[in-house]
Amino acid sequence: AAMASSGFFSKSAQDTLSKEERVVLLLDLDCFYAQCECLRLGFDAAKTPLALLQWNSVLAVTYPARQRFGVKRGDSWQEIRNKVSRAKSKRRSKANAMESPVATDSQQVDQNDTCLAIHVPLLTTESCLAVAEATPAGTENNPKINNPYQRNANNVQSPVTTAPPKIKAPLTLEEDYASIYQMSPAQQQNCRKKELGVRRLSHEGKASIEPYRIASARIFQTVHSFLQNSSVVIERASIDEFFLDVTATVKSDESDLCSDELVRDAKNETKRKSAEPKSYQHEEDCLEFSEDERQDRRKEEVWYWKGAAIALAIRRHVYQTLGFTLTAGVGNKKTI
Repeated sequence: AAMASSGFFSKSAQDTLSKEERVVLLLDLDCFYAQCECLRLGFDAAKTPLALLQWNSVLAVTYPARQRFGVKRGDSWQEIRNKVSRAKSKRRSKANAMESPVATDSQQVDQNDTCLAIHVPLLTTESCLAVAEATPAGTENNPKINNPYQRNANNVQSPVTTAPPKIKAPLTLEEDYASIYQMSPAQQQNCRKKELGVRRLSHEGKASIEPYRIASARIFQTVHSFLQNSSVVIERASIDEFFLDVTATVKSDESDLCSDELVRDAKNETKRKSAEPKSYQHEEDCLEFSEDERQDRRKEEVWYWKGAAIALAIRRHVYQTLGFTLTAGVGNKKTI
């Protein structure tokens, strides 16, 4: 896979291909920040209502939290509580209106479920305070303590010979990622107890998205590695989105990324999640086109389905490797 350095398409690519001939994918990580927290704490983001807050405002929210409680970005802690309380009251009313006075197991789960709330990580001043406390007050300029030179018997300054400090080798991206998102169940449980439902105030430190940057870099690295032997061009659009120019790949019959089996799976998944896409192969859609134009449109449709197959292959690989889910779109330019 090629990395786009300045601009998505090179000048030569622009000269060679018209906009109509390109096949471009956009892959977007689902509710990324909230999904990161679910994965870190051992929750299933597809089933767990969770809101990620910065101070008193929701920054990201999982789909179940939106669908069950109506939680959205910008909500406050109190608004989350109110929405959860109203949703539970409605469920209790429906349960009481049923003929059987005893709720089923699924109803009990619905009545008892809630929206988990967690604050973004903070960069605190604790480490700085620890360093300050380790240095006694008034000794910052004391030459006997802080001067790296000492005088010998002849009153000549010579450097103090001390063992060099041991410096730990920096963690690799994989190690950084594993330390955050691949904790043991016991570590995850400990983090849940300490962090879930705990409000943080601005004087406690500075909000940090570094864990999410690490997850983004690891995902992007995984995608790039997966496509390294292909002709796909990748461009990162944001921390949770990236574009792919798959034009050369879909026009080649040699790539396993858009095999007939993957194309079938992509079509089946598209039909499950939305209405069947408009097909140029239907006669009524082609009446105003010439035969050559109809053939060109059928060819484009094949390319788009191959692009959808590539997107499906990437989404499957990322989920199987790291556990993140993505949504994909396909078009002939980045604005679609």
